[in-house]
Amino acid sequence: VDTAPPNITTPGNIEAEATGPGLSTKVTYTVNATDKVDGAVTVTCDPASGSGFGLGPTKATCSAQDFRDNQATATFTVTVGE
Repeated sequence: VDTAPPNITTPGNIEAEATGPGLSTKVTYTVNATDKVDGAVTVTCDPASGSGFGLGPTKATCSAQDFRDNQATATFTVTVGE
């Protein structure tokens, strides 16, 4: 019986420079998840990679689920500075 959740790998905390005053900054990143039984599984993140991030820190939360409904979450922070 598989009861182990997938392992999520995040890029760690990200720092980005603002693209202009009052504008959101597009930040892309890669997050992967691997399960011991199922191999690579799909990851969803909120906010998604490629989203616009405002000034300051924003927590990104990513989740993955294997084929036996074992779930995992991981977080990291995207900080946009001037």
